[in-house]
Amino acid sequence: MMEDERQKIEEEYDPDGEYEDRSFSMLQANFSALALVGPPIALALTVFVLLYGWAPLYTPVQNQFALSIVLVIAGVVVHEILHVVAWKLAARPPSGTVRLGFYWKALTPYAHCSVPMSAKDYQIGAATPGIVLGIIPIVVGLALGWGGWMMFGMLFTLAAGGDALIIWLLRGVPGVRLVKDHPSKAGCLVLAENRNREIAQPESRAKQTIKPAKETSDFPLVTNHDHVRGPSDAEATLIQYGDFECPQSRQVHVIVQGLMRLHPDKIRFVFRHFPVKTHPNALQAAEAAEAAASQHAFWPMHDRLFNHQLDLAPDDLIEHAREIGIDPREVETALREEVFRNRVLSQKRTGVKAGIRSSFNLIVDGRVHQDEAVYEAVEALDDRLKENG
Repeated sequence: MMEDERQKIEEEYDPDGEYEDRSFSMLQANFSALALVGPPIALALTVFVLLYGWAPLYTPVQNQFALSIVLVIAGVVVHEILHVVAWKLAARPPSGTVRLGFYWKALTPYAHCSVPMSAKDYQIGAATPGIVLGIIPIVVGLALGWGGWMMFGMLFTLAAGGDALIIWLLRGVPGVRLVKDHPSKAGCLVLAENRNREIAQPESRAKQTIKPAKETSDFPLVTNHDHVRGPSDAEATLIQYGDFECPQSRQVHVIVQGLMRLHPDKIRFVFRHFPVKTHPNALQAAEAAEAAASQHAFWPMHDRLFNHQLDLAPDDLIEHAREIGIDPREVETALREEVFRNRVLSQKRTGVKAGIRSSFNLIVDGRVHQDEAVYEAVEALDDRLKENG
């Protein structure tokens, strides 16, 4: 790795050393393509030749060489677009954090997401191009004897070898663990376990201790006034005291979304407001969410605010209301007159009373987890729900 790349990662991307580097060079990606996808491609090719012979494979290329080149170039671009689309649909990252780019030195496009997402969502994004451009055309080619489809599918299955390596490297990582797309290489950074994080942290951080989870009865029970997702008889109840402008609160949002997809009908999730003074737009964002709730649209606004975390100025909040289909004038009036401020601050006070000191928190079945302890609690819950079937 070049020194400027290392500095970028350590100082900007992962300043606290909290992630394990699971990236690789293009040379490693090429070897992985041969090792991971080469044998299945060879098997599919053998079956095709036995069924239809060699002629259907090279005839389309000979007859329509120029079109074949155009399709290959278009496929390279579509490959990266599919990464972007899959990440947006699976992880729903904030606007502007997933982008397409172009490596001029390598003359190739790339896709990059600058915010963390769950390992499962990252794997979905990694697998999508290989499935759409590789596996599906191969299946169609084998079924119908279409050599052009077969050639296209084999080429783009091979091109997805690096993606296959990413999926392989993440095979032992829990689906709810957060990962970051690597800023300058193929692959990703995986949130380290606490023992690895403590080794990697600077001395000043290493001396800090993680507060153990505390069981509390100081926060109010879930009532009809709460914002609740999931069944009332769920196996686990999660409560987040969140700040829409806080990146760590959004991490909890991503984790909870992943858990609820992994364990549908087993989790009840409650969101309560905890705007932090250092985030200038957090309080009004919470008020906008409550204004949306008055129009029966709390969760659409909740999701949109976290997914557009960089756009929380007052004018942005009005636009978010318009985008989710509610009356923006009512939201504007509620913000101007501070209609829901007392409700938001009252929820924050219940969090403070329960021992919440950070907007990076999650209460799991009555036990308060804050900061790094959130990750341990989520993985333990994930394991428990899997064991219970």
